[in-house]
Amino acid sequence: MGRELELVLERKYYDLDKWEEKRVLGKMMINGRIIRTLENRTNMVDAGIYDIVYEWSPKFKRNLWELKGVPGRTEIKIHNGRETKHSRGCILVKDVDKFNSLMDSKNNYKINIKNK
Repeated sequence: MGRELELVLERKYYDLDKWEEKRVLGKMMINGRIIRTLENRTNMVDAGIYDIVYEWSPKFKRNLWELKGVPGRTEIKIHNGRETKHSRGCILVKDVDKFNSLMDSKNNYKINIKNK
């Protein structure tokens, strides 16, 4: 398989939306490009480094990137969403196709999630 690459997701707790305190905004850096993210504070994955793989999602009926090795959790996907109710731990992006265009399923990736 291809080379191993690292994505970085930085969260800022002070970026909480003033109308919905469960909302945590972040930015993910991929090869110098920034993808804005949204997570549900109640269910978000702990900061750390995780493998991510591109695989079939029966729920979404398409291939999506999934975080692996999250303690006590499975099916943590990166997918479209605009509201925290769309996530129970997943990382939401506005345009999953744009996110996917920056990735290559032939590469191995790790995601480094940091809380600021």
